[in-house]
Amino acid sequence: MSIWYPTSGITYSQYLQARSLVSDVSDQVKVSGTSLEKRISHETENLIANNEQLRATFKNGFDSLNHTLDWGLGRLEDGMLAVGASIDSLGANFEYSIGLLIERIDVNNKQLSSLLTKVDAIQKVIESPTLTRAREYYLIGCERLAKRLLDKSLEAFLEAEKLNDTDFFIQFRIGKLYLYGIDADDNVLDLEKARLHLLKASRYAEAEIDVDPMFGKYAAEALLHASISNYARLGNPEVGQDKALRSTLLQDALDLASKAIKINPDLAEAWYHQAKYLALFDKPQNSILSLEGAIVLDRNYTVKSEVDHVFDKVRPLVHDLFKKLYENKKVDCHLKRQQAAKLISELEEWKLEKDSQYSDDFRGLIAEMTEAVNYLNADTYYGYLDAESILNKITIEAPRLKEQRKEELRSRIEALLGSSKEESPQDEPACDDIRNGLEELDGLYKSVQKLIATDTFISYVNAEEIAHTALQKAKALNRLQIEEQKNRRDQEIEEERLEALKQRRREWSVQYAKSLAVSFAVFGGIIGTINCIVQGIQRHEGGLGMFSGALLGAIIGAIIGAIYGQLKH
Repeated sequence: MSIWYPTSGITYSQYLQARSLVSDVSDQVKVSGTSLEKRISHETENLIANNEQLRATFKNGFDSLNHTLDWGLGRLEDGMLAVGASIDSLGANFEYSIGLLIERIDVNNKQLSSLLTKVDAIQKVIESPTLTRAREYYLIGCERLAKRLLDKSLEAFLEAEKLNDTDFFIQFRIGKLYLYGIDADDNVLDLEKARLHLLKASRYAEAEIDVDPMFGKYAAEALLHASISNYARLGNPEVGQDKALRSTLLQDALDLASKAIKINPDLAEAWYHQAKYLALFDKPQNSILSLEGAIVLDRNYTVKSEVDHVFDKVRPLVHDLFKKLYENKKVDCHLKRQQAAKLISELEEWKLEKDSQYSDDFRGLIAEMTEAVNYLNADTYYGYLDAESILNKITIEAPRLKEQRKEELRSRIEALLGSSKEESPQDEPACDDIRNGLEELDGLYKSVQKLIATDTFISYVNAEEIAHTALQKAKALNRLQIEEQKNRRDQEIEEERLEALKQRRREWSVQYAKSLAVSFAVFGGIIGTINCIVQGIQRHEGGLGMFSGALLGAIIGAIIGAIYGQLKH
């Protein structure tokens, strides 16, 4: 049978024995049930999951031809044997027949090893010979458990308990061995002892919560296992005949599961067992509420409850719950689809598929939307949950992608504006054309900022075009200023050249005048001298002397030469 229940006709021990006839872990995860008693109803298939979804979820555990499901070990395929697997991580995949398997692979649980190291460090185990020996026995027990030596493993754990009976790890291992310890070679099952040791484990785990909050999770798990030990006893013949004992065991199991939920509300299997116990207690409404709590944490509890005979008495209410979950999720998903479709429509306006570095992200979002629609079209609870997951992602990713697109466009525009400002004239404008051009450029900058503030794709496109125009305008003004500066420099050079030429002419004129003055002075002196000589020969009286004549002639010649030189040049 797929899931054991008290009135199944075999005891809990017989069930585990039948499911343990395998040689190793590899075989154990592939084992199939000896019979497939429970069919998936067409109503559930229509509401919860269709054949394709059930095949994808349960693989070989689901027979689509006969609509039957074998729950349990087959669900451990595809990575369920990761080191450290436990009830809280397995969720609906947990089944009693894999309890020992979990225990065997859990001895190498890194999380538990870390907690063990913390506790030992605080208790200074290495400084206490007694605690050291207890830890040694514990590690020996773990080693033997990994080798499937159940009886020898239990012996080591019990020796460890004698030396340190308040150790959570020791009590936890002993309790789970008593609860699940049966295979082809050994049978150490003792459900009453299992309960006692698991209660101790829970108590000691709670005492260590200050060391690490993770101990709270293990305290809750120990309580759940303790409740299962009571539940398992309900299948014993002597209990079935004793209504008072049956009620006591069931009430204790319910109390323990409820306490586990209080400590760890995320422990889905505790919610599920609470629902089972309430169903057996003929409290259908409360049972359905607890079942809903489990399903919210793990949707596979819908199918698990469908094949669990414990819920046969409340089956109509279970199907009503499925219908409610289906309808509520359907309404939620169609609203989210509208929201996601609107976001994608808004995103399409930003043309990411054309010239964006985020075009692949956009196409991926479109593909996800198509996938979500396909899930919605399946019109099942599983389909709506899968669609919801994708739609939730889209509602987060689409706005983010939109902002990234805006930032991409803004960066391009800002790069153009930055280049424009670098290209624009930096010096004081030299002419009205440049001054007017700079005013126009400033107007373009303001237009760009105004368009960006409008925050639409068209406004960003227009802003980018204006930014391009501003860049070209800045380059033109820069060229104009460069040309203006060149012309100004050429003019200054020409003025300097002319001034230098004038200066050279002035200097040459003075020199020329001096030369003419000397020449005319000499000439005038010669003329004056000759004139004096002629007058002396002719014996003119009253004339100038030779010296005076030469001097006067020189002076007159110099004056005439200087005047002529200045007038000439």
